[in-house]
Amino acid sequence: MGLGGGGGGGGILGVGNPFTGTALALEYTGDHCFAYSGVSSIDGTEATQLEFTSGSHYIVADILFSSMSTDKQYLHKVYFNNSIVQEFVSWIGGGRRSFVIRVVMPAYTDVKCTSANITDNVASDQACSIVGRVYR
Repeated sequence: MGLGGGGGGGGILGVGNPFTGTALALEYTGDHCFAYSGVSSIDGTEATQLEFTSGSHYIVADILFSSMSTDKQYLHKVYFNNSIVQEFVSWIGGGRRSFVIRVVMPAYTDVKCTSANITDNVASDQACSIVGRVYR
């Protein structure tokens, strides 16, 4: 079955959890988890790209911030329970369009990833994704 129409069933025989679109919440499959923001326009205002509460186990995850524009600077923040745990400025230029940071997410933690264009107020396309290993 195709991806259209809301997902669920119809996956390849022997393969569970077929991809059905962006997942703003943290999705679990076995001992791994993931979330994809999809592409959103980011201007000079801090914009939430992902927001969710982690599950009952801790997670070691890579968070990827990526941009489709060049020659801009972005302020990226990662919050745990409304406290900033990572904050950095990325410069998108010279062929580099993505930045990865590794975090350890405690169980039952409110997680939020944000970005803002600090070069100008011109909106540009950005995406954020998380891929991690769940430790039970």
